[in-house]
Amino acid sequence: MAAWEDRFEAKVDRSGMCHLWTGAKTAAGVGQVRIDGKLRTAAQLAWELERGPIPAGGRIQSCRHHRLCVRVDHLEMDITAVEVETPPALLH
Repeated sequence: MAAWEDRFEAKVDRSGMCHLWTGAKTAAGVGQVRIDGKLRTAAQLAWELERGPIPAGGRIQSCRHHRLCVRVDHLEMDITAVEVETPPALLH
C-alpha cells in the first residue's frame, strides 16, 4: 500500500453504516486530502482505491446520507461531462 493510501485509511471511521472521513474538510463540509500537492476529495480517493481511475470529466457524487461518507457503494459517478469517443465507423 502506498503512503497516501495508509494516510487515507487512518482517517476513515468504518464503525457505522456510512464510512466517515475524519480528516480535513472543505467549508462546504466535504472531506478533502492533499496528495502530491493537489487537493482531492476524500470520496474521489475512496473511489479510485476500490474501482480505479475516474474518467476525465467524471465526478464522484457524495452519499445521500452524509457528505463525509467515503463508502464506495454509497457513492455514484456522474458521467454527464465525460467525453465519449465516437467509433470511427459512425464518423462517415
